[in-house]
Amino acid sequence: MEGNCTIIAKEDYEKHTVTPEGTAEIINKYKDPVMEVNVYILKKDGNFHLSPPKNPQGMKSYFIEEGRLYSMETKAYHDMGSMIILNPKDELFNVTAIKDTYLLVHSLQDDSYEATEKNFKHIHDILVQIQRKDAYTHDHSQRVYKLSRSMAEKLDFRGAALQNLLWAAKYHDIGKVFVPDEILNKPGALTKEEFETMQEHTTMGRDLILQYFNQETYEIICQHHERLDGSGYPQNLRNEEIRKEAKILAICDSFDAMTTDRVYKKGKTKREAIEELKSLKNRKYDEELLKLFIEVLKLEEEEEEV
Repeated sequence: MEGNCTIIAKEDYEKHTVTPEGTAEIINKYKDPVMEVNVYILKKDGNFHLSPPKNPQGMKSYFIEEGRLYSMETKAYHDMGSMIILNPKDELFNVTAIKDTYLLVHSLQDDSYEATEKNFKHIHDILVQIQRKDAYTHDHSQRVYKLSRSMAEKLDFRGAALQNLLWAAKYHDIGKVFVPDEILNKPGALTKEEFETMQEHTTMGRDLILQYFNQETYEIICQHHERLDGSGYPQNLRNEEIRKEAKILAICDSFDAMTTDRVYKKGKTKREAIEELKSLKNRKYDEELLKLFIEVLKLEEEEEEV
């Protein structure tokens, strides 16, 4: 056959990986030194970020073969036949799959699949470790993630700022994989020494976060137990010393912890938890962010009633 035509059969070349939560599958269809072709299968109601190329000379396009996406960046729906093109200087493009969605992804001058596969597998292993050590931590993180995302949407977070908050929300307790089981799952009150060890979970995951995410995500995680009056940990930061994203995470984290049953205590009702948070406004929690959080809860309750 004349020319440079290359045909690769499915059985000869096809890799695939799945996100840690199982909400998406990425199938690598083709790769050469210049171009890479992947298929993304996004499950309904899943939240995802579409990445720009890391290579300054690269380009990535995401073609919607089937399904529908909602973008927090454009505040619009994107349907079958639409194409999203990202260049190196573009921000992350955050989307929600309104229905099961298939994306055909072309990457030029950008090695995306192998790095994604490596991260997914490593993060999945960490999530499994957390689940084995403490199922509460895993389920708690998923709920905190959903609350944080709702807050971020109301605050119009976009791009990397949005993704850093969402990563921090999902992995804010990642350091607990290093906390001894006898402390993590102790049914009664912790001793002073045990509590000090537990507090270290905000910094214990530093190397993992910096390796697979970034400095901003680590700072949010590190600060999510800081409080406005300086009574938090690990650095006793105050007011504007604390990142806004960490203040959001603090509210979402505290609310879910208050309302969840544990072996050693029964969870509060939503109303009781809200009243406790309100009693601590401007001392431990940001008043304006707390107002917004309460609005988000009310909207969720109204949607559940419909």
